[in-house]
Amino acid sequence: MGSSHYMIIVDAQTWLLVAQDDFDSSQRGIWRTTTAGRKDGVISPDAWIDVHAMPHFHGSMSNVIVDGVIYLAGRDGILRSRDRGATWTNVCSSCGYMSGLVATNTYLYADFMLADQQSGAVKLLRARRDADTQWDTYTNRPAGLSVGAGASDMALDATFDGQRWYLLSANFSAGLWRYCE
Repeated sequence: MGSSHYMIIVDAQTWLLVAQDDFDSSQRGIWRTTTAGRKDGVISPDAWIDVHAMPHFHGSMSNVIVDGVIYLAGRDGILRSRDRGATWTNVCSSCGYMSGLVATNTYLYADFMLADQQSGAVKLLRARRDADTQWDTYTNRPAGLSVGAGASDMALDATFDGQRWYLLSANFSAGLWRYCE
């Protein structure tokens, strides 16, 4: 099931494994078990089913579960599953590679930082949670928020102080950034 695994624990029995973009396309993507990785009570690779081909790049994958819906950022956009990971719909196929994904009460936010090493391109996108297929840029990219010297991505988190949501973005070679909703 590929390498550089990320796990999403849906419940005690249902787990998702997202493997990186390896050379062997038969081993990358999203794998699912509904038996806690066991077959006939024994831990087994046979307990896993390949449910989608979208992988992540090494060291960069993000997911969020809101109201029972799973969202997953990866190499080919943002996927959504309404059935605990059994099937997936791409809700942002035009986004390209996305590395960070968080949710607030109102929005899903995603970021991307690998598109263009030369220009330092950064995508800062969001969609309303009640319209999760309509993604738009939510702010202008600050001048210092750019791609660093090597492979890069962004780690995104959201926190609520009781009045406002804050997005915190840690960026390879570009520091720590905050956006207030």
